[in-house]
Amino acid sequence: MVDQKKVEQYFDVLNEACVYLFENCKYDYMTSLLAITDSIFNGDITFDLDNNLVDGFVHIMKKLDQGYNQEEVRKALQFLILNALKETKNINTITPDTIAFIFNYFVDKIFKDKEITILDPLVGSANLLAAIGNNHQNCQLYGIDDDELMIKLASMMSNMVNLDMTFYNQDTFMVRVSNVDLIVSDVINDVDFTYKFINHYKNVLKDNGYMILLINNEFFNTDSELKNEINQEMSMLGLIELPNEFFVGTKKSIVLMKKTSKRVKEFLLATMPSVKDMGALNDFLSQIEQWFKKESI
Repeated sequence: MVDQKKVEQYFDVLNEACVYLFENCKYDYMTSLLAITDSIFNGDITFDLDNNLVDGFVHIMKKLDQGYNQEEVRKALQFLILNALKETKNINTITPDTIAFIFNYFVDKIFKDKEITILDPLVGSANLLAAIGNNHQNCQLYGIDDDELMIKLASMMSNMVNLDMTFYNQDTFMVRVSNVDLIVSDVINDVDFTYKFINHYKNVLKDNGYMILLINNEFFNTDSELKNEINQEMSMLGLIELPNEFFVGTKKSIVLMKKTSKRVKEFLLATMPSVKDMGALNDFLSQIEQWFKKESI
C-alpha cells in the first residue's frame, strides 16, 4: 500500500534540500537531486559542501522518516525528476502512473509470479521499469538509453527503490540482447521509428514472449511493408485506447503483442475512460478481465 502523505513528505524534504543547495551553492536542480539521492544511498554526504552549510543540510534531511516503501519513493522521485527536467528544458517525459498501472495489470495477468526478464529499450529515467519491478518482484530488469543524463536518472531510480537494474548507455539498436520474456516501452512519437523498433525487438524476444508498448495512434493508420513483416512473427492481441486527458496534441494507445503466429479468437479493443469516472473505470477493467478469462494467453 502507498501512503500518499509519505510520498508528499519525501518529495517535500528532497525538494527543500534541492532549493537549499541552489540558494547556498548555486547547484541547479538536477545536480542537486543527483547529489542528494547519492548521499541518501551511501548514507553520507558524497558531494562538496562547505562546513558552514553541513548543519543546515543535515537538518533538512533529518525530516525524512525511515519507513518509506519502494513505491512511495518511486512516486516521489518521479515528481522530483519532472521538476529537474523542466528546469533543464529536457524534452524527455515520464510515463504517467495511470499508464504504468495498465502495464502492471497486463504483466500480472500474463506472468503472475513467474521469474521473467524485462527490457525497456527506451528506458529514460526508468520510472516505468521501476513501477513494474516494484510490483513484480521475480524479474531481471534491463534498460537502454542513448542519453547519458537519462541513464544517470535511471541509475538513481534503481538505487533509491532498491531494484537491481542493468542499464546500457547506447543507441537502442546497437545493444545486443536476447531471450527476453517481456519488452515494455513508451515509444517516441514517430511512426517509422515505431515500425523499426517493433521489427528489431521482435528478434530479441523468446518464442511466445510479449511486448507491451505505449505508441502513437498514427501507427495504426499507416500502411507499411514493415507491418507485414512484423505480422509474420508477432500477433497483436489487444489495444487500449487512452483518454485525451493524458496527452497534449496527440492520441496514444497501449498495444499488447505476442511472438507467435497464433491469433487470438477475439481481439481485445477497449477505450480507457477518464480516471475521474470510477464507475466507468471499473467497467473497463471488468471488460479486460473477461477477455483474459476467454483467451489462453
